[in-house]
Amino acid sequence: HAGNAFNVIPETAVLHGTVRTYSKSVYEMVPKKMKQLVEQIGLGFGANIDLEYKRIDKPTINDKEMADVVRKAAKTVLGEDCLTEENTRTMGGEDFSAFLMERPGCYFFIGSRNEEKGFVHPHHSSFFDFDEDSLPIGLSVMKEVVHTYLSEF
Repeated sequence: HAGNAFNVIPETAVLHGTVRTYSKSVYEMVPKKMKQLVEQIGLGFGANIDLEYKRIDKPTINDKEMADVVRKAAKTVLGEDCLTEENTRTMGGEDFSAFLMERPGCYFFIGSRNEEKGFVHPHHSSFFDFDEDSLPIGLSVMKEVVHTYLSEF
């Protein structure tokens, strides 16, 4: 935010944003690099810049062995062709990451899009809704994850 008039150079501006990473090492490195970057931008424009960097969520990084358990369980419940893409990475910020920092686990999606019922909008759309028929599918996969985990570990 930098004032309310389009034709006035404001005295101050506030910029908010988010930083998301795929790895712990980048997660650890970004605040230092961000500080260096904004200091140099300030020097280049003769401006004073204060950076307030708040950590919210850590990166959501699945454990490979647990991802294999989930993949196997999903195929048992839904068939071999149930996975749309393996190794798909997203930049979603997710508080589940806190659990994954403490214990091996796997964050996964159960599709709930249903074009016939009109459930077609993305998560952050004001029109988002989901097909509740996907809930028993998710429960079945989770039950099979527990069964698979207990039989293999």
